[in-house]
Amino acid sequence: QQSAPVNESNNDEQQSAPVNDNNNDEQQPPPDIPNINRSNHAVVTLVENDENSLNKYCYALQSLTKNYIVRHENPVIVFHEEDFPQDAKDFIRQCTTNPVEFDIANFGFPEGFDADKEFATHEIVANQGKNKGGMNRKPWSYVKMIRFWTSAVWRQSLLSNYRTVMRLDMDSCFVKPGDGDDVDNMYVPGLRPRYMYRTDDLRKGGSDWIDGLADFAIDYVARENITPLNPELWEHVLSTWREDKVLPIFTKNFEVMRVEFFLRPEVMKWHEALTDHEPYGVFRERWSDAQTRVMTMALFAEPGQLLVHKHLGYRHGVNQCQKYYEYLESLSG
Repeated sequence: QQSAPVNESNNDEQQSAPVNDNNNDEQQPPPDIPNINRSNHAVVTLVENDENSLNKYCYALQSLTKNYIVRHENPVIVFHEEDFPQDAKDFIRQCTTNPVEFDIANFGFPEGFDADKEFATHEIVANQGKNKGGMNRKPWSYVKMIRFWTSAVWRQSLLSNYRTVMRLDMDSCFVKPGDGDDVDNMYVPGLRPRYMYRTDDLRKGGSDWIDGLADFAIDYVARENITPLNPELWEHVLSTWREDKVLPIFTKNFEVMRVEFFLRPEVMKWHEALTDHEPYGVFRERWSDAQTRVMTMALFAEPGQLLVHKHLGYRHGVNQCQKYYEYLESLSG
């Protein structure tokens, strides 16, 4: 089905990723996994009511189907703010043949955090990402999004219906299927039973937006008497901080998460300590889930439960997906 036109204005200068277009229309689906109930494994997105973003998201959904990332039974869960209109929901439904569920996101402020009072001393954080992509977001929107993906999403009762969820940002896409003989990609948007979490990459992060995070995490581990279940990864976190004053990160725009793991009380408590209690690090310092996801897996998951495995078809960002958007548009035209 034809999607709405994409606003192609793009001030970024990064080159678009090439599309693997060898007989794209004739690609055969990779082998399916027997005895897997795909209705238990969902794709999850936090959406904004912005025409350009919705157009990009439509192409992202189409890329999932065209490249066999999802099968017919995989649900799509769309989290949104309260004022999300019916016509936007109708538009999203016509972008995919998969079942779609909509739910109002827990997108507020934590109890005890006075956003108006805090704005005077944390204006830079409050306005971070406000105009990203030509949008005019409300203050605090970006850090509220971080809070959502860190802790609030796991309080959405809808997720308890699923075993795994794959995060799909509105400006992400898949430009080709995964390798046909790659069993881990056959499970996407799920995970093999042994894994709690999948990410594309583990690498060294930058020095921005990490003030106080390492010290907070170290103090939390001592205070809660936590023995890290992945001591090698935890030592990697500590040594990276000691030696370089930065922290390792996951590529969290593509991540597959086992719901029961993230609902464990000790994991929930840690995440809520980052977002909902003093020192309100996500809101005051913009601590990112890119760094804290690594800490979560180091503290609460055994080494064999973490899958760091690149999906060769995944792309993130307008520059990485724009050429594929144009390709899909040409098919519908």
